[in-house]
Amino acid sequence: MSEPGFDVTVTEGKRCRRTLNVKVPAGVVASTRGGVARRLASRVKLKGFRSGKASLQVIEKRFGEELKHQTVERLVGDAFRDAVASRGLKPVSEAEVDNVRAEPGGGLSFEVSFDVEPTIVLQRLGGFRVVRQTPPPADDFIDRFFAEQRAERADWAPAEGSPEPGDSVTVVITRFGPAGLGEEEPGHGAPGGEASEDAPSRKYDFVLGRNQALPEIEEAVRTLVPGAEGAATVDFPDDHPEEAVRGRQRRLRIRLLERRVPELPPLDDVFAKSASDFDTLEEWKARIAENYEEAARREADAAAHADLVRLVVEANDFDVSESLVDACADAMIGSVDDLTPEVRNDLKQRIRGEAEFVVKRRLVLDRIADEHGLRARQEEVDAYVDELIERSGESPSKAKAGLRKNAAIDKIEQMLTTRNVYKFLEGQSEITRPA
Repeated sequence: MSEPGFDVTVTEGKRCRRTLNVKVPAGVVASTRGGVARRLASRVKLKGFRSGKASLQVIEKRFGEELKHQTVERLVGDAFRDAVASRGLKPVSEAEVDNVRAEPGGGLSFEVSFDVEPTIVLQRLGGFRVVRQTPPPADDFIDRFFAEQRAERADWAPAEGSPEPGDSVTVVITRFGPAGLGEEEPGHGAPGGEASEDAPSRKYDFVLGRNQALPEIEEAVRTLVPGAEGAATVDFPDDHPEEAVRGRQRRLRIRLLERRVPELPPLDDVFAKSASDFDTLEEWKARIAENYEEAARREADAAAHADLVRLVVEANDFDVSESLVDACADAMIGSVDDLTPEVRNDLKQRIRGEAEFVVKRRLVLDRIADEHGLRARQEEVDAYVDELIERSGESPSKAKAGLRKNAAIDKIEQMLTTRNVYKFLEGQSEITRPA
């Protein structure tokens, strides 16, 4: 098939790659070059000519290379657009031009390569069996929640003996050797800031067992009693804030000044009133259980949906282009300023398999939505937005303006569409609970 003025053939490559092999007759090349020359002549101002009145011969002589460049650019663009439109191709990457050659007699040939959307044929959407995991009971979560609430509101009482995890300690740490510990102010922070040659000893407060100090320091502190001191050999991690000690081993002297143990408040209605918006402990517990069960249900549903979609993708496998996978991997890594190109490329290679699945998953869900009429209707979107606005307490006009500004409406439409697809797929397969 040939586009007007062009002889175009399409070569299919691997992973949705297409290459246009284009031959342009001499007459089309000359006509295009003449049009480029006339447009350039109408804009340039040359000495000895009125603005826009320079002859085409002068333009050819003065701007020959520029004319050649613009002519090729115009022909490539025309051939690409015509071929894409006439063949129903859907590019997903930038076009790459190669092998531009002048043909005998004034013609031109070149190649244009690009990636296209994959061909997806949905042959199996159901008949799968997925196990929906049952979340653990809320009791353990509630116990952990209230243990944390009480710990956050504990009073600290001085105590003798060696500290245990959960105790608060005050220590003085002195460095040995050329590299030191921290530039933290006395009584603030945990060991490990900027180096300080004029203040090799520093006081620190931290709670054991909360990763506020290096493990070797915590281990040494737990062997001491208030007023005693000891030593520790510390292996500083490669990502330590102080560059001078990264990846190095240092010897430290540690003196325990004070140990404090938490005195937990009673878990009763008085505590509930002081720490929450509830009048009784039972009311607070009931709300925590309700929230936990709702979150656990959503998590179990999401896991089951992920398993089901993975089975659907695997049953309807297809190739996707390198450009789509590459763009997805970049998005997954995000904007991290301090990543070198080498580190970023290494990360992209590590997550490439996951990125390819993410691309396939999105394309399959979109195809199912289109083929089965599952796109969220406007009334669905409006009802969801109205519900959000009612919960927010804002005026409808202000809330909707904020949603539009943040492109949230489109995200809501996509979320509702995905939810419709999940519901459709659930109806085609069996979702069971563990035996």
